[in-house]
Amino acid sequence: MSPDAATAWQLRVLTRRDAAAVTALRQAAYAQAREFLWRDPATLGWTAADEAGTVLGLLDAHSGRLLASVRLNVIGSAARAEAFLEHGLAGLPLAWPALVLSRAATLPGLQARGLMARLRLSYLERCAASHGSERLRGVLALVYRDASRVRSMQQAGFELHAPSASHDTEAVALAAPLLAWLPRQRLAAALAEARAQVARPALHTGCLEPAS
Repeated sequence: MSPDAATAWQLRVLTRRDAAAVTALRQAAYAQAREFLWRDPATLGWTAADEAGTVLGLLDAHSGRLLASVRLNVIGSAARAEAFLEHGLAGLPLAWPALVLSRAATLPGLQARGLMARLRLSYLERCAASHGSERLRGVLALVYRDASRVRSMQQAGFELHAPSASHDTEAVALAAPLLAWLPRQRLAAALAEARAQVARPALHTGCLEPAS
């Protein structure tokens, strides 16, 4: 667990022991989402995909409260990624294996305050550290137009592409779904931008409570 000295945040890998906190965060965040309607909150619990991947969490170091999280899964083909994301990838300039992001969630009231930027820096560093037969070719995520994290992802170098098809069984889109792709060749620049985003003035620990 690594504390952030400026804000007393802690970033760590979450496990099944954190399942209740992860589920509560996802359900609270998705219930207030403006970009989609989630069909069944029960599907936001800890699942086999969480066990197979890595779930990163950002916590308040003083209270231990989970503030934001994202799931990372390494996927080796377009067919597997399409099944995982439930959106078509035909014709998109992707490469495999890729780090696929899902279940991103921020505590309601704390969006657009740099929490996802800290998680982004961590997963970009993980991607950069991959090598040999496990070398990742890029980072892929499903996002929605005008969602709070999309602008910072674009600033970090992610390209936005419309899916070739959508067959989402989990959510009803209220804004256009987009596939955010960061190719390996843009990773160094993305890391520099992510570090710059994290270095910008952040909240004091005492302010890490949702706006009422």
